Amino acid sequence: VFQVIAMLLEATPGDISPTYLSLFQPILAPCNWQMAGNVPGLVRLLQAYLKKGCAQLLATQGNVVDQIIRVAELLMQSRRTEQSGMKVLVGLVETLDAQLLAPVLERILAPCVKKLGRSNTVPLSIRRFGPVMNLLSVLVGKHGITVLKSKLDAETLGRIQARFWTEFLPKIKSRIRRKAALIATTRMIVEDGAIWDIPGLPENMFKALIETLLSASAEPAEKDNYLSVLEDEGDRGVRGTRLAHSRDRIHDPFEDVPGVEGYIARSLSQLSDQRKGYLSSALRSLVPEDKLSKFRELCAKVGVQVI
Repeated sequence: VFQVIAMLLEATPGDISPTYLSLFQPILAPCNWQMAGNVPGLVRLLQAYLKKGCAQLLATQGNVVDQIIRVAELLMQSRRTEQSGMKVLVGLVETLDAQLLAPVLERILAPCVKKLGRSNTVPLSIRRFGPVMNLLSVLVGKHGITVLKSKLDAETLGRIQARFWTEFLPKIKSRIRRKAALIATTRMIVEDGAIWDIPGLPENMFKALIETLLSASAEPAEKDNYLSVLEDEGDRGVRGTRLAHSRDRIHDPFEDVPGVEGYIARSLSQLSDQRKGYLSSALRSLVPEDKLSKFRELCAKVGVQVI
């Protein structure tokens, strides 16, 4: 039922109608979210509301941001629905502007910081850490590294970038989530002057960025939902995967960036102008020649010369 309502809301032109607005508060009732079978459809419906009319909800529904975060916190109390809680937070990060996000950002980041605190003792698996990477990618990609630095101390952020980010980036297989992570990584490299003070970090991020961009493991677009479901749910067999695929929709938070290759090339070109000679020598020393040639070709297609 909930996924059908979500599809109808997505397909309805214009603002959220009064009828749909009247349904919003009942949807947030905790009793709905306590049934695990309802959760995927409810998450999609909540994301549809946020994407279609976040400003309307903020104007008509009272303290809606706090209510949605409470839903996410409820979901993250169970390992079975933890990833769904992360998706709810991603929806908030995507649709709120920086001013509205600032007062609640610490609560949004809390589960990420807690989970990443265990990243030194457990393998960096897609299923365990994929939702964390996706949330951080959308946050940095949408709002820039400054927003993240405002809530994390320099040591914690440096540890995330050096240990987690550069190692996890090449593991992402979903096309849409890879795109978000590549945009966020590019913004980190270009906008965060502090990374240049951490020995080896800029080089490792460059290498991870270029090799991930050119990775031969990138899947066709039609397989993206399937891969994203596997990242969230694990391989529970064809039947279970198809069921999850039928009730979930993978949304691209960066639909306004149609070509991630062009975005990266143009951004690195600006960095190359700022740091004369560094980028060219770093890429030549870190990236294999065959991949470097492919990167030159991508740059040439968008009319940008980086190296």
